[in-house]
Amino acid sequence: MGAAPGIASAAPPLDPVDHYSGTDSFDATDCGLALHFEVSYSGTSFVKPAPGSNEAFLLHDRYRFTETITLASDPDGPYVTTIGSGSFVETTATLLDPAKPTIYQFTTVDAGTFRMYAADGGRLVSISGVYKATNIQDTLGDKMPGSQLVEEVSGDFHGNESGEFCDAVTAELT
Repeated sequence: MGAAPGIASAAPPLDPVDHYSGTDSFDATDCGLALHFEVSYSGTSFVKPAPGSNEAFLLHDRYRFTETITLASDPDGPYVTTIGSGSFVETTATLLDPAKPTIYQFTTVDAGTFRMYAADGGRLVSISGVYKATNIQDTLGDKMPGSQLVEEVSGDFHGNESGEFCDAVTAELT
């Protein structure tokens, strides 16, 4: 029998709310540039079972992060800083086919803000709004939180944007 869609707050959390924080450092290629990222993050999250399912779980995560981005080849050179915060919620998980009991369609909402600043403090990029997405995930059949993305079905952003990430990074770092 298929799982009915439900709202994330329909069941109590599996575990207590998780308060997390940390730092990370990594290199990645973005905007055609080899970039270095220094990241700090924090937030609270919890997981609830999806209503009507013993396979699908819904995540609610309130997060904050800051990043300092430089060229990977010049980590002490020019930089930009990003600051973001938001709330990510998996709102529903719907079983697509009872013959494939681990394949669910998830809907998500990610509401928040993102800002990028130049080294002198001037704002380069400002984004605030709501991103709604639908994707298909395999819950892996272990009856535990966590799943594997099968397909991104749709995504739609509603909000305000000024500035463009790659334009700002390229102009400030090169």
